[in-house]
Amino acid sequence: MTKRLKKRASRRSPLEAAAHHEAGHAVIAICLEQPFSLVSIDKNDYSRGRVDIRLDRRRRDWVELACITALAGPFAQRRYNPRSRWRYGGTGAGAGDRFMMKGADFQIVSRLIADFKHDDDKVGRAYYRYLEAQAEAPVDDRWSDIEAVAHALLAQGTMSRDEMRQTIFESRVRPSLQGTQHEAERRARRPH
Repeated sequence: MTKRLKKRASRRSPLEAAAHHEAGHAVIAICLEQPFSLVSIDKNDYSRGRVDIRLDRRRRDWVELACITALAGPFAQRRYNPRSRWRYGGTGAGAGDRFMMKGADFQIVSRLIADFKHDDDKVGRAYYRYLEAQAEAPVDDRWSDIEAVAHALLAQGTMSRDEMRQTIFESRVRPSLQGTQHEAERRARRPH
């Protein structure tokens, strides 16, 4: 990383990092069809931000989906600002099926793996690495959606699932419409 990029990265605010962190959780939750009601960066007693996710424990793969969703937040924060404290942030699995209590996302994943999947430490570590890869790839694939949601969160503070979907839709449609508009303007200026 060049000096200029390092300096710019160090100027990014903790609120911007939290917005990208929570947007990472929320966008990946939508991709994995995880139901949630809101995403917020409004600070409360528990955390800097949160995504109110309801885990569907009837699904056979609910532990894996919960782990991938939990890991997506820190990976989005790291992609936004590698110099942030991305390993130490995050919310935790709270009462019931919510990710609300204080605690690191990585610890939650470790606890879920130990409690529900693997008693064998070697197998558990391998499964953890698999889940990290499963979380990191969609964060990279959906980065433009995560950035759009993070910018909207910085402006609004809290968004519903529907508002977030609308933000993602608009961020995808706007560039294609602008390209069409520029193409039409260029054709109109072209001599016949």
